[in-house]
Amino acid sequence: MKLRSEQKVSLFSWFMSLGIILIGVWVVCLEKNTRYLVLENNKVVQRVQNLEGENNFILQQMVKIGKNNVDIISQVDKLTEIAHKGISDLHNFTIQQHDAVLKLIRTNREVIDIVNKKIPDPNLLPNLVKQVVSSVVKVTIQTDYNKWSGSGVFVAEGLILTAGHVVDNITIEQNTDPEYLYKVGSPIEVELIDGTKLKVVDTYKENIGITDLGIIRIEFPEISIPEKPLLKPTPLIFGTAQVGEQVFAVGEPFEFFPTVTHGIISALNVDIKDDFWDEADLLQTDCPLNPGNSGCPLFNMKGEIVGICVGGYGMINQNSGVGFCVPSKICQKVIEKYLAIKALEEVSKE
Repeated sequence: MKLRSEQKVSLFSWFMSLGIILIGVWVVCLEKNTRYLVLENNKVVQRVQNLEGENNFILQQMVKIGKNNVDIISQVDKLTEIAHKGISDLHNFTIQQHDAVLKLIRTNREVIDIVNKKIPDPNLLPNLVKQVVSSVVKVTIQTDYNKWSGSGVFVAEGLILTAGHVVDNITIEQNTDPEYLYKVGSPIEVELIDGTKLKVVDTYKENIGITDLGIIRIEFPEISIPEKPLLKPTPLIFGTAQVGEQVFAVGEPFEFFPTVTHGIISALNVDIKDDFWDEADLLQTDCPLNPGNSGCPLFNMKGEIVGICVGGYGMINQNSGVGFCVPSKICQKVIEKYLAIKALEEVSKE
């Protein structure tokens, strides 16, 4: 069917209008979509801005946390330093306490020593007497006109130290018989605490200066009887003395053997020169010394010989509390001299 030209124009106009309407609708839709996209974009921008704000807040919090961590580390360092200082102080305190305890122990020991010194051992003197008494001897001298006694002490193997006036002008009778037990020879007799009498082979009196010392040399029996085992005395050692020190003597006063007397050192370096005495550098003691004590040893409280008693000052046969002894330093020199003399005699015999 053929359309007329007016219809064609009308149809074209209609299509054009429809096209315009569609384009308008599309434009409107596009505009709406564009606005929606803009709104969404704005929302995204806003969210980004919000995120940036949150990130800034987080960064701020992290900075604060970092500062707090620094503060905490600083406080930990301070606490560590305090702890180290505390440990050091505790160590020093422990050392001080240890030193204080040691000082207290030393002080207690010193106090105990002082107390012990102030409260002497009641068994000290008896024990010392037991140690030395077997080395002390009784010496008896018998001549045609007189008899006297004295004491002595072993100071070396076979050597007895005594007072010089005890053995003055004594001649020994020799006896070569080896089968002996008791005294052989006259006029000197040496007796041990158990009653055994020993053979005297030599005597010596110091003759230089004014020292009143003498030596007796003996030989021990080579045999003994079963009923009486042989006593072998121990040589004693020398010691020193000081003023005020306690001493004791073991001897034979008035032939009572053994007798122990006790006293102190009253003085040192005493010189005596009168009608009867001519002695120097003596020990003075208040220890009772009587006839028969001549030559007896004077001991300190260690059991050491500090002197050899040579007499007392006062009335005859009466103890005045003023006794005198030759000090140990002189005793040792006399012994050394005697041994040197005997050594020279042996050499001259060869």
